[in-house]
Amino acid sequence: MNDRRYEVPRAPDSIKDAYCAVALDCTAKYLAGYPDAYGAQYLDAVDRIWRGRIQDVERSKASDLVSEQLRNRRLLVEAAV
Repeated sequence: MNDRRYEVPRAPDSIKDAYCAVALDCTAKYLAGYPDAYGAQYLDAVDRIWRGRIQDVERSKASDLVSEQLRNRRLLVEAAV
């Protein structure tokens, strides 16, 4: 058996940008239209996406999808709540 470790390819900047854009879009969609009706869903999205998934990916350091832009957006989204 071969004990060589394989290096995981690094994610291109375009993929990192898309990951950030999708996270923002999935959060912001609850702000359009009727803010009162979607307020709870928006807060749920912030918790699920930014305080859950994105923060877990940052902590694990197992993914190359975390960029400075994503970190900055997470801080902005959390500060807005």
